[in-house]
Amino acid sequence: MDEVDKNYHFRFPENNLDNSSQLCDLDILSCLSLNPRKNINKLLRKFPNIRKLRSSLNLDQGCEYHVAMDCLSHLESLSLSCVVYGGDRYQLDFQFPLTIKKLTLSYFRLPWSKMAAIGNLPNLEVLKLLKQAFEGEIWEMEAEKFPSVRFLKLASLNIVKWTASSEYEYEDQYYFPRLQKLVLESCDALQEIPSCLGNSSTLEIIEMSKCPNSTSYSYSKFGKSK
Repeated sequence: MDEVDKNYHFRFPENNLDNSSQLCDLDILSCLSLNPRKNINKLLRKFPNIRKLRSSLNLDQGCEYHVAMDCLSHLESLSLSCVVYGGDRYQLDFQFPLTIKKLTLSYFRLPWSKMAAIGNLPNLEVLKLLKQAFEGEIWEMEAEKFPSVRFLKLASLNIVKWTASSEYEYEDQYYFPRLQKLVLESCDALQEIPSCLGNSSTLEIIEMSKCPNSTSYSYSKFGKSK
């Protein structure tokens, strides 16, 4: 068994996970629904060799969650969305595997301060923050984070000011030092991108669309089109 998608349904025995079999040959798993109130770490250990996972987290209002996924030591691609019952106020912390190369988040409405858990991933190359993945008007980037990210996409976020910490504000080597492509889409309130990214020596393409408070344009080192 190499892949399981939405057309295949199975359920592990919640009260007897320790004695249930592992799916050691499973490589790709889509549409997995997880409830962090239960021991999802024990569940995820049933897929020890999985490389690609697409899942949703079911959260309850007013609860605190710590989602530890670092047991997936072969995971390279992770797409997570959030379903909240009873409102949208909750506390959530992630512990991602260091092996992740591609990460997509949507609907979590996390504060920008939670970006630290992502910025320290040493092998992350593709990062997509979509559809209210993060919430808040100001994202002040910390220096020396996202060491390997080459592609960054922000879409449908309510961010207004995207800044760099003042100590290294104009020094691009401290912020996304390997970034090659930046995509901004439907960020209605965004005013501008940090100057350190605009001056980056590695950045080749900036694509902006449906960002009415910024100039919508496509940029490359080889030309710019309004």
